[in-house]
Amino acid sequence: MLAPDRNTLIEQLPRDERRRLLTAAQQVSLEFGDLLERSGDPYQHVLFPTGAVISLAACTAERPGVELDMVGNRGMHGSTVILELDVAPLDATVRRSGTAWQMSTAALREALTCSPALLAGLRLQLHAGIGRHALAVGCAHFHRVEHRLATLLLRTADCAGDDTIDLTHQWLSRILGARRVSITQAACALQACGSISYHRGSIAVLNRRLLRAHACSCYNAGLM
Repeated sequence: MLAPDRNTLIEQLPRDERRRLLTAAQQVSLEFGDLLERSGDPYQHVLFPTGAVISLAACTAERPGVELDMVGNRGMHGSTVILELDVAPLDATVRRSGTAWQMSTAALREALTCSPALLAGLRLQLHAGIGRHALAVGCAHFHRVEHRLATLLLRTADCAGDDTIDLTHQWLSRILGARRVSITQAACALQACGSISYHRGSIAVLNRRLLRAHACSCYNAGLM
């Protein structure tokens, strides 16, 4: 698992490309619950998380959105900018506090002109994201809450580079589009088998093998 203060996408760049990118970026802190954009808002900047996790959700006027994807220390938030689209397609909210490298969309486009490795990485991220969005729809419709919760916890730990996750039942209910009582029952089942511990909004992944055994097939399918 990558250290929580680093970003895989940046770390995998050739040294000169990485140096030029970071010269144009600044490190910022993102706080839990912060709304970064609503669907249709223009991007002011892009973010390379280094510990923070950003939730991407499709929302309606009637109710909070169900999460379709998340961005952590393996990618960049705002990847549709490479398609010359500066408008956010989904609501973006900080789901885990932490740091990120921030740069303007103009600076990113300039960096892409001399960083083929970054462009290739962002294209792969976009492709994988489209697949995860489709998986999320099917997962919400067909899979049990317990299995979906296990998948969510594994993906969040992967994105954050940390096996400790701060999420309340209220947030989990919103993210998974399930009733709070269903979330409580699912969390108790995962805790009873020894895969996690849960106390006052803090969840610790104790045994990834056990948790992975409870996760739905969407976890393996969405690893890319």
